[in-house]
Amino acid sequence: ANVNIEDENGRQLTVRVWDSTGIDISRLKRGVPIKATGAVGIFSNRSQLLPAYQDHIFIDIAEPIIDDIYWEPENPYVGIPYVDDPITVKAVVFDYDGFIENVTLTYRLESQNAILDTLFMQHVGNDVYSANIPSLDTYTQWEDNYVVSVSAEDNDGNVTTRTRRIPVMKRRPIIYDISF
Repeated sequence: ANVNIEDENGRQLTVRVWDSTGIDISRLKRGVPIKATGAVGIFSNRSQLLPAYQDHIFIDIAEPIIDDIYWEPENPYVGIPYVDDPITVKAVVFDYDGFIENVTLTYRLESQNAILDTLFMQHVGNDVYSANIPSLDTYTQWEDNYVVSVSAEDNDGNVTTRTRRIPVMKRRPIIYDISF
């Protein structure tokens, strides 16, 4: 396989990975920085790099990646059955050069700085982690929004944190048990 890379000066180089080396390049993606070493060869008057072992080509990102944070229901308090249901926060987290040790979720109200709670997020498969936070338990005219922070730690002790704001709709009155 040919992996075309560009260095920090914009120069391009082909890294030719032979099947016989057993090098796994399945996690390489466009735009992800890599480091590659190996013998330099010439093919069609162009230089190419020929790595021989797995450690000759690797993704050069040490810290974990928090790719996305999302929640369900998408609009808390909008319509039945979502009124007063907990909010499920999910995060897509992965590590290129190792594995994820733990993922935590802290949350607070937007109008306050005090953290309400810190939860360990459960791995639910395919790099997705999940935790539930409670719905806002007030009957006031004004509601607040949540601010959630997801922190991921990998096996090397590297930590990445990403923060999102969860807008919470103003509580709507609920009409139930109507009889005529």
